[in-house]
Amino acid sequence: MANPDHVAHLKRGAEHWTAWRQAQPGLVPDLAGLVLAGVDLQGFELAAVDARGADWSGCRAQGANFSQGNWVQVTLRGMDGRSLQASQGNFVGASLAGANLQAADLRGANFLGADLAQANLMGADLSGADFSAANLSGANLSGALFNRGLARHASFAGALLHGVSLCETDLSDSNLSDASLVGAQLYRTVLQGACLVGAYVTQAYAVSADFRQANLAGADFRWANLHQANLQSCAMEDACFLYANLRLAQVAGTVLAELPQEAMDWCKPWEAGGNYDGRSPKLE
Repeated sequence: MANPDHVAHLKRGAEHWTAWRQAQPGLVPDLAGLVLAGVDLQGFELAAVDARGADWSGCRAQGANFSQGNWVQVTLRGMDGRSLQASQGNFVGASLAGANLQAADLRGANFLGADLAQANLMGADLSGADFSAANLSGANLSGALFNRGLARHASFAGALLHGVSLCETDLSDSNLSDASLVGAQLYRTVLQGACLVGAYVTQAYAVSADFRQANLAGADFRWANLHQANLQSCAMEDACFLYANLRLAQVAGTVLAELPQEAMDWCKPWEAGGNYDGRSPKLE
């Protein structure tokens, strides 16, 4: 349970709270289990607090600092966390469904098993974060940076990932069915065993991406760059690779004969050569 004295300081406002924390730099505020639905946390310094199990549903926390805090199993459903600072935060099992985290700094945060269904993560920085087994169904990650992260067994079903950067991120066994990855950066992204049924991957940059044993049935890869991608043992029924670059792609165990003839005519993955220099994008 939350420390009553700490809660009293919190309720006196951001200015008082900041001064109180500065006077006791070694203190870890105990706000565990605190219920403050709809509270206004704008301007609050909440770095390194213990707020596990708290319920702050619908809170307003634009620009607040949640970095390095203990937010295990916290409830922040529908929160307004635009430009939130939460790097290195521990959000294991947290509920953030419908939260607005646009342009938030979530670098290195742990969202293992968290619920972020329908959340807005547009332009957020998720670099190095762990979303393994998390639910991001219907979430909007367009323009987000999620390089060198983890999202194994996560669900991105129906999510918007337009222009997202997932370079060198591990999405093994994840669910991206009906997701839209138009123009996504997938350089060396690991999608082994992932489900991309009906996904839109048009114009994606997937050079050296690992799709081994992925289900690509009905996926749209038109104009995608799959140079040197690993497509071994993939399911590709009704997938579209028209105008895609599949030169030097690995296709052992994949039944290319089932692809539409027009895709076969344009892709020709068995042909080496071309003048593509293989350079990867700069990771931010």
